[in-house]
Amino acid sequence: MNEWVSLLVGIIIGGGLLALGVKFFPQLARQKQNYPYEEEIERALLPHVFNAISAAYKVSEQAVDEAQVRLKGADKSRIAREVYQMLPDQIAGRDISSVKNLIGEERFAQLVENSYQKFDQFFGQHKERFDQLYEEWKRENAPG
Repeated sequence: MNEWVSLLVGIIIGGGLLALGVKFFPQLARQKQNYPYEEEIERALLPHVFNAISAAYKVSEQAVDEAQVRLKGADKSRIAREVYQMLPDQIAGRDISSVKNLIGEERFAQLVENSYQKFDQFFGQHKERFDQLYEEWKRENAPG
């Protein structure tokens, strides 16, 4: 009987810890990690974050042009991981191996996602104006 109670308590505690992890891990992944020179290194990574977003955009544009299919989030995440592998030998005057020890592939992908989300908010706030610009472009480039 005691074994069953212990097993049940263990399952309940394990399930509770798993639920807490699922709930709070995404929030913790977005927070500062408090490693040395965190802001300086992440700021120096911004051009590479921009490259990852731009590369995903260009590949998505190619996919639409050639296959009439948009990239999904997992496809864009894969591109961010590839850009991480292409980082130069030094970032912010630091050897890339020390930078990668501080900012892993997952964190870099999260920086890319966070930056994209900020852009998406900006775009959403100004969507009417972008729609107007598109309509103007269509009129100016209409055949005939």
